[in-house]
Parts: sequence; structure tokens; C-alpha cells
Amino acid sequence: FVLGLQFAAFWLLYKRQGKTKKAAWMMITAFMAALQTLHLLSRIDLGWPSLLSSVFKVGDFFSVSGFFETMAIRDDCLWDFSPGWVLIRNALVPLVPFADVGVVALIYRQSFVKEHAFNCVGKIYSIFFISICGAAIDIFRVDRMPHPNEKMFVRGLPEIELYSGDWFALFPISVFMMLFYIFGYLFWTGRGIVLAPKKVSTDPGFAKLYDYVIGEVGPACWWWTMIVYLGVLGLCIIQTASTNVFTHVYISMLLVVAIIICQLSVRPAVYRSVDSVQTTLNIMCLVFLIFSTAFFKEEDLAEQDMDLHAGVMIFIIVTVLVYVFWSIFRWGSGQLRAPPIGKAAHVALRARDVMTALVEMPEAEFMGLASGMLESDCELMKDTTDMFVTVFLKEQPSGFFRQRLIHGMEYKVWEPSSTAESTMDKVSSKAAHSTYENNVKLQIKAQKLAHDLRKAKVGPLTIGHEVEAARGPEEVHEETGGNFFVRTKRNIGKRLAKTRVYAHFKHIGSIFLHSGLELRFTEDEFVERVRGRTALKEKSLREIYQLINLRDEDDILISEFFHILAALAPQRRAAGQDEDDFVETWGDEENEKHPEQGQPHMTSAPSAVMEGLETRRNDSVLVAEGPATPPPEPTVVPVSPDQQLDERI
Repeated sequence: FVLGLQFAAFWLLYKRQGKTKKAAWMMITAFMAALQTLHLLSRIDLGWPSLLSSVFKVGDFFSVSGFFETMAIRDDCLWDFSPGWVLIRNALVPLVPFADVGVVALIYRQSFVKEHAFNCVGKIYSIFFISICGAAIDIFRVDRMPHPNEKMFVRGLPEIELYSGDWFALFPISVFMMLFYIFGYLFWTGRGIVLAPKKVSTDPGFAKLYDYVIGEVGPACWWWTMIVYLGVLGLCIIQTASTNVFTHVYISMLLVVAIIICQLSVRPAVYRSVDSVQTTLNIMCLVFLIFSTAFFKEEDLAEQDMDLHAGVMIFIIVTVLVYVFWSIFRWGSGQLRAPPIGKAAHVALRARDVMTALVEMPEAEFMGLASGMLESDCELMKDTTDMFVTVFLKEQPSGFFRQRLIHGMEYKVWEPSSTAESTMDKVSSKAAHSTYENNVKLQIKAQKLAHDLRKAKVGPLTIGHEVEAARGPEEVHEETGGNFFVRTKRNIGKRLAKTRVYAHFKHIGSIFLHSGLELRFTEDEFVERVRGRTALKEKSLREIYQLINLRDEDDILISEFFHILAALAPQRRAAGQDEDDFVETWGDEENEKHPEQGQPHMTSAPSAVMEGLETRRNDSVLVAEGPATPPPEPTVVPVSPDQQLDERI
């Protein structure tokens, strides 16, 4: 009867393959995993009261030995009962799903899909992985006898003494279970996780075979299942590595806290409701461990190791301090690489490029792709829409708890229908086309300037050094007189202003000391420094400066200017470079080694993209075409690029 029941469950699981997974089923499997975790934690040798011991028997149903006891299956009627047979039986039970695969193959024959069948095996192992791990390490869980008889006996087999002849006779069975059921399964799952990014898009059978790994998590969290398995394995190892109950409780507590933090940070499930349920169940396990400290036995309290407690506390403090200093280091390194406004411009411009590409997509194709979004994608898009409404439209979403504080703006609730009507009106009146055309013209000029500066290996450090050097003599000339120390200070400042090290130190000091130390330049200084390095006219340079001067100030940060310029004219990423790793290399370091390369000069023509950019009007829509032939070798531009750009657009 039991074998028929489990085969029926396997057959139903096989029939469900390839269908949409329900959130309710994921919550049920999460609940079953939590019960197994509680059963594993209840095996810690504490003075559990009788009320809790009776509750723990519910969790015994999910363990191999407990299942036989709960279902009153007397398998010892068929064979002579012995401790070895119990372990052999526990080792054979996880092989039953493979037998189910053979039966299903015989039933379906031609229509049998082996990937679906073996995925069912993987899913069953995934659901009961905690119980399988517990059965594999059973002979390593021991209880120490009271003083003076301090021998240790296997908890599940009280007649077997640790490291006795009978124990070593059972040891190979336990090794087989660990190698095949635990490490073999982890190796197979790890193989799927490593190959998933490449295989899942080209091999349909791979996605069917490893659906138990990637089917219930988001596309960006395909590796999460391995984190869960390693956490479970850690809980099992803790109970076998030591006989100290304090070690079992406190280290398990730390491990559960780490899993909860990862769960909250990643939120891997396809459905947010499943994430919430999984997090709640993990918190339940943590609360269980916290209150279990009330059940330490008196003999354990008398023999407790104070050094262990001190070590745990020191470990927690050191871990938190390392995280704090690491966060400070990451913030500082991020500020050195790009200012906040430069990062914001980079992200915003990339997002607008994507949205522009979506606008050009046919409506039927767009809706077809949108229908395949996951629930987590829909929630993320909803949050992103709220952000766009508040940040760019300066209006509030309809939900009270979705709204933000917007300073200096009149309170207005966003109406989606009004935005849709306004968009259609602008498209019908060609106003949107005119705005887009003007944006493209200005962006082409920014790309030309960025190309010329990259070609000349001129970046923020070079410009900053030249601006400081040009200012130094004038400031010293205006300030005369003073005592010896004042004159010495002015002379030192004058000499430092001519060095590149001065620009470096001012940039670092502006981040960690005072923002007023950051290198800045005015519009006239920008034009003066850049005019000799590009073929763009002064009018175009001033347009670019006014575009990047986001706060309409008298002067702007030099590093901020270059990072926004890089966002307007991005380079192609190198192989393996992350999009979030926003670093722009302008060649300042090479100029420090070869100063003659950074001297003002007329640069070459635009890059291949700029050379081949031909635009035309087609129903008032701007269309860009790439070069039909390879671009010519770089030459000095004899004609004003403003005239060329006007002809192209």
C-alpha cells in the first residue's frame, strides 16, 4: 500500500511537468522543509519537556525511521531485526524514486520524457534533502553516558558504541549514503547551476532536466538552491562535529541568521508571497533555537565552556565590524570611481535608451513579451513605474504607502490616462519627434567631444591639473604682502598647483574631508581647455556644458562633467565587464608617463560609428543607419563638424 501510494505521488508529479507552478505548492514544500528542519534541530540533546517531545513526533513522519514507526510498518517481520538492517533499510529507501522512473518508462514507452522523469527524482530529493542528510549522518550522532561511564553510543541505535566493531561494520553504509545521496546529488545540482546560463537558452532538454533547480526561483537567482542545500548540510555537520550542546545551539543559530539575511537580500522565489512564507518559516526556526536555550540540562550548564561563549560573541562583533569597514571602503572606492550624480546619469540614460527601444517595438510584440513576465518582474516594474512618476513627472502614485515626499512641488496624484493621452497628442503633433531629434543632435555632439578627448587621452585629471595651473599664478599675483609664513604658503600653493599630484589629493580630499576641495571649472575655463583638443565650435562646446550643468551653477565639478559625458557617449564594454562596473578610462595615467601625448592638438575625425552615422527624415521620424563600408583612416577634419552634423541630421 505504501509503495503504491508513493508511486501515485511520483506519477502525479510526472504528469505536472511542464505546467505552470502554483504558489500554493511552493508554500507547501517550504512548510515541509521547515518541519524537517525543526525535526533536525529537535535532535539536539536538550532537556525537552514532554509536551514538546509529543509535538516533535509530527516531524518524525518526514524522517526515514520515523516514517516507518509512524505508519506502523513492521518490516522486522520479514527479516531478522538487527541494527545493521535499520541502516541498510534507510539507505535503500532513497533509491525508490529511481525504481519509479523505470515503471513510468514502461507505462508511457514512446511518449516517455526522461528529462521530466529524472527532474521528478531531483525534486523529491530536494523536498526531502534534510531528512536524507539526517539519515546519512545518523551513526555520527552520539550521546555521552553519565560520569563515571563516559562512553558514547549512537543515539538512533543505542546498542552501538561509537568506534566499536559493530560501528565500523555500519560505517561503509553511511559513507555510501553520504557519497551518493548527499555529495553526488550536490555535484549533479552544482553541474546544472554552473551550466544553466549557457545551456538553458540553447538546450530545451536541459531546462526540463533541471527544472527542480531553476523552476521555482527568479531568472537572476538560479543559484539559490545550492545556498539552501549548503545551509542544510551545515546544520547536519554541526551536530556531528561536536558533542557540546552549546555548540549545536549557538552555531546553528548563527547559520540560520545568515540564511535569513541572504533570503531577505536576494528574495529568490518567483512569487513574493512564497518569499515571505519562506522567510517567516526561517524566523520560526530561529525563534525555536532561541527558546531552546531554556532547556539546557543542569550537567551541561555546570560543564559549559565559557570560552566558547566568548568566542561566539567575538566572532559576531568582528563580523559586524568587518562588514561596516567593508561598506565604508566600497563607498569610498565608488566615490573615487564616479560621483553620485555621474552614476545617476549613467543609470538614467541607459534606462531611457532601453525605453526608447521599447517605444519602437510593435504593440503586438511588446504585449506578447510582457505576458511572459514573472510575478516578481511585475512587482519590480510596478515599483519602477512609481519611481519614474515621482522622480521625473513629480507626481504621486495613487496608493498612500507607495507615495514619496517631494519637496518644493505641488501635491498631485498621477493619472495614467492623462499621461497616455498626453503621449498620443505629442506623437500626433510631431512634438515628440522634434524633441527626440534635438536630443539626438546634442548627443551626437557629445559623442564627438568624448571621442576626441579619448583620442587625445585627456580626462578629468589632465583638465583639473591645467585649470589649477592656470589659476595659480593669477591668484598669487593678486594676493601680495603678508608675513613670511603667508608668503611661504602662497608659494607652496603655487608650486603644487602645477603638479598632477595636487589634483589627485584635492579629489581624494573632496570625498573624505570637504566637498569644496573638488576640482571645478567654469564654462569659459572648459571652453578654453577643450577648444584646442576638438574640432567642435565654441557654440557646440557651450551647449554641451549647459547640458551637463544640471544644477545651473557658475561652475561644475570636473569629474562630474566627465562622468556625465561618458554616460552620454558610452564605450563598448570589454568581454566579461559588468554593466554596473561604471568606470571610464580617459588615459590620464598614460599622460602622466608621456606628457607630450596630452598637449593640445587637433584630433582626428569621429569614430567609425560617427563616420558612418547617416540620418534621414522618414515620416518625421529620425532613422540612423550604420556605415556601409569600412571607415577611412583618421585624418584632421578640415570642415567644421557643426556643418557636417547639420547635414547628417
